[in-house]
Amino acid sequence: MTNNTQTDEKDLLLKNMLSQTNFLNTDIEKLKKSDKVKSYFVFKPDDEFRFCHEAAVTEYHGRLIAAWYNNRKSELIGYTPIRFAVSEDEGKSWSLPKTVADDPSEKILYCPPVFGTENDRLYMFLNQMTAPDHIHSLDLYIYNEDENEFGLLWSEPIPFKLNTNVYKTDNGKLILPGRFGDLDGFPQIPGVMISDSGRINTEWRGVRITDGKTLPDGTEFIHPEVSLIVDKNKIYAFCRNDKRNVPIVFISDDFGEHWSKPYVSDIPFSSSKIYSGTLSDGRNYFIGTLNADRKTLYILFSDRNTMKFTSGFLLQDGFSEELGCGYQWSYPSAYESNGKLFVVYTVSFNREQERGTVVSVIDINDF
Repeated sequence: MTNNTQTDEKDLLLKNMLSQTNFLNTDIEKLKKSDKVKSYFVFKPDDEFRFCHEAAVTEYHGRLIAAWYNNRKSELIGYTPIRFAVSEDEGKSWSLPKTVADDPSEKILYCPPVFGTENDRLYMFLNQMTAPDHIHSLDLYIYNEDENEFGLLWSEPIPFKLNTNVYKTDNGKLILPGRFGDLDGFPQIPGVMISDSGRINTEWRGVRITDGKTLPDGTEFIHPEVSLIVDKNKIYAFCRNDKRNVPIVFISDDFGEHWSKPYVSDIPFSSSKIYSGTLSDGRNYFIGTLNADRKTLYILFSDRNTMKFTSGFLLQDGFSEELGCGYQWSYPSAYESNGKLFVVYTVSFNREQERGTVVSVIDINDF
């Protein structure tokens, strides 16, 4: 496993304009795969849908639930439903998918699903889009366990593109990371939505992490997908940065109300969504792709109650003998339950747009 992403003069210019904050206390180049981690298919391309992407995962009343969007052939082209499946055996096998939302006329694309739980109720947020990443609305659904289906609660014209599951903050509020744009436009400004009441089925207000869509060197964010680590009043927002090979992090000291200027992070992540969070034992985790080619997907763990990442391993690195496939690995999401961290992510089978979803099961006591 080699970090072969090149840093050019423009990358160095941006790095020199920003302060750096350091999190890494392990040699990421020496990470290896672990035989203690087992991986299973959630969805494999079939005759109806050759494309699947941006899965999210959660646990509800002892069952895993994963959701994603499908396309018949190519990413966000044509019919784009949100679908989900349920596992009763910790990810080893999954039910047949059911549809949450779709538009057979193909005028509206649905993407991506994220989960939140509150007061023993399971919710799913998703976006309606008029074109790829052109956000038309923010929608909220609630899960009916008896019927095993999600029902629409509301749809609002909020131009906020979702990225991860809902986080809870120590002041009793909820926070949801993503990116803002104009209605039916392309969202290029990283930000968060905050629920002041700590409820999910309520009004959410937006906070932009930056004033605009450009970095100090003048380059624009393209897909500034955001993932958080919440540490009491301090929140770290790790932000995808496609145009420059410079990992970006923003920091808030007041529960996400105000944000710092961008810093350079020493954790490498490149041209793909990242996912981060905190385990029940106090360790933080960070999941990302090492290079722009998306061949290597890794996970890092911090020491307890610190932001120093001291260990980790590779979830995937090139072709997987266990799964019998693996051209690329990307777009992770995770959820901890009963001492296990369940990580779902996209697998690309080949250079064509043929993709499925995989779950890796990590017993956190093993690491």
